[in-house]
Amino acid sequence: MLNLNIYIDNYCERIDPGLLGEPLNAISNITFFIAAYYLSKSLALQEREVNEVDMQSRYLINLVWFIGFGSLTFHVFATIWSGILDIFPIALLILYYSYFSLRRFFLINKYISYLAPLVIIFITLILSKIGNVTNSAYFAALSGIILIGSISLFYRQKKILFGMLLAAFIFSISLTLRIFDEILCSNIVIGTHWMWHILNSLTLYIIIRIFIEKKLNK
Repeated sequence: MLNLNIYIDNYCERIDPGLLGEPLNAISNITFFIAAYYLSKSLALQEREVNEVDMQSRYLINLVWFIGFGSLTFHVFATIWSGILDIFPIALLILYYSYFSLRRFFLINKYISYLAPLVIIFITLILSKIGNVTNSAYFAALSGIILIGSISLFYRQKKILFGMLLAAFIFSISLTLRIFDEILCSNIVIGTHWMWHILNSLTLYIIIRIFIEKKLNK
């Protein structure tokens, strides 16, 4: 039986199994909570304006709260069980957003929209053959953001196009910092993973804000 309490040391900043082994990686998760808070405020204002509850956006925002909590837990406890808490809400958000963004932004048939999360899973599986599974999933997510931007160009949705291009640019930098955390560890002893958290929260804020505003302007 798998021991879920096995210690995991994946990041440059961590040098021992203690709860305070990754202070910057842990503290930087506050940016997810900040993003979720301001997204919640934005959604509340827009729900009052249109007098309608937007459950899809509420679910996305709840996942951002959960991502912050899961990542914080993982960087404090650094175990398999906390790693599951870290990965699970991220995977849910990626798959959920890939489907509902096509439905909301472009009114694409639900059966065709189901292909989006399936394609992301497929790309992840293919890339995992040559690299890290987690990083492969993030490359697939980046491909999804670029794809949505490309479709918005076809549908002449300029605001969505600009937002997705900006999100893709920020997420590309973020993913690079994640990959180079261990590579640059001898030169940057605090690592670069904490910057991944900051830029990721900004990426999530951008794509979810676009999602919320599309409902208002439907």
